Amino acid sequence: MTVGFVIDDIANPWHASCFKAVDAEMRQRGYSLYLMSTNGRATMLQHGRADGMIMTINNEQDARTIKRLKELRIPSVLLDRDIPLEIDAVLTEHATGLRQATSYLIELGHRRIAIITAGSDIRPGRERVRGFVEAFQRSGLPVPQDLIRSQSLWVDFGFRKATALLQMEERPTVIIAAGNRILVGLLRAIQQQGVSVPGDISLIGCDRSDVALLYPGPITLIDRAVEEIGRTAAQLLLERLGGQRERPAQRIAFPTHLILGGSCLPVPK
Repeated sequence: MTVGFVIDDIANPWHASCFKAVDAEMRQRGYSLYLMSTNGRATMLQHGRADGMIMTINNEQDARTIKRLKELRIPSVLLDRDIPLEIDAVLTEHATGLRQATSYLIELGHRRIAIITAGSDIRPGRERVRGFVEAFQRSGLPVPQDLIRSQSLWVDFGFRKATALLQMEERPTVIIAAGNRILVGLLRAIQQQGVSVPGDISLIGCDRSDVALLYPGPITLIDRAVEEIGRTAAQLLLERLGGQRERPAQRIAFPTHLILGGSCLPVPK
């Protein structure tokens, strides 16, 4: 009566909120949920340690990870990852939110719009960049390819890329921190560079977090229903554990939406 919750970054507040929602759902059915952080490695729970797993993975294209997932003999649910295996998945429609956010910025007169996000090796990175690019294409504007930074969701990556963007001769007028850990790195860079938000530069983040809601009060966000995502993942796993092991894999996608805060201003004319 145990279920593993496998994540790649224990410091990510999104994972904490999702864990709480999954735990509440599983406990109602008598299951204990325990946490394992892979820290970006392909390490997985050993077979027999749990009745089922809810997990995210660091790289959808890593052969070792795919091999281990394929060899799993217990029911599993993927969180926001897309791999060519018959595994239940709860996804986020990242492209929609990024398209909406970028279009909003374009309407405010921004053209030098930068984005910092994950790489193409995971679904959030691919989809967020896709939504960003589509917003420019639909507006008939050239995509600022030189302002796309897509490689990682870690704090240090956000800090390094934000610092480089802020030091450009023609720096962006707005940065989209497409990842809540990226936002932490971006805010650190903004403080070190002595830049004010939104006076000197506008800012959009992703997902509610204490940082996003408090600084600079509050940040405009691309948000999603993390608690509902967690509950849905738990329900899918409980169906499998309850006997529906042979049904086709399900993929359930949740929308994203823009919440306006105080971190974006129109470009001065």
